[in-house]
Amino acid sequence: MLADEIDRFPSNVKDEGDTLNLAIERTKTWTLNRKIVLTSTPTIKGESRIEREYENSTQEEYYIPCPKCGTMQKLEWRNIIFENVGHKCSDCLEVSNEYEWKKI
Repeated sequence: MLADEIDRFPSNVKDEGDTLNLAIERTKTWTLNRKIVLTSTPTIKGESRIEREYENSTQEEYYIPCPKCGTMQKLEWRNIIFENVGHKCSDCLEVSNEYEWKKI
């Protein structure tokens, strides 16, 4: 199940309950092979659903090697170069394009 922008989900629809909890409850039929993916832009600190889900998660982060120097790093928005659609390595500071990243 993929639930996008969960911070914007209504908390109660027609007295049936929380929409996110209802959706997750429906996945229990497939407990052995289910996957639940929750995404959202956080809204109000302390009240954000995605913030709460993140705090209760394993908080894993995906690292990939730089095509130029091999340093393992996260892809971060601050290192995205929009002008030439590239990503700047946080270690060697070289910019690699999408094709170079996909080759690794």
